[in-house]
Amino acid sequence: MALDAQEDFQAAKAAGTGSTTNKALIKLRAELIRLYRSQQELNTNAQSDSEKAMVASLLDGLEQISRSAHEEAGFTYAPLAQLEALQ
Repeated sequence: MALDAQEDFQAAKAAGTGSTTNKALIKLRAELIRLYRSQQELNTNAQSDSEKAMVASLLDGLEQISRSAHEEAGFTYAPLAQLEALQ
């Protein structure tokens, strides 16, 4: 899901103007925050170290997608935990 949202962002950025890129970033951020919340639930319910490591890996992937998109759009990166707290 995160990769699909990232692809949509990339396509909008390539095809559009600054405002199109900004709208695509907003959409991507919303999807990443939704996935971040799901990841937090998985982390809470993790029962083993391997499950916790897998969930941590998922979070790292989400953060990397977010970081890349913010850099490409010219925005300051903020961790997903902070973005989620603003909602």
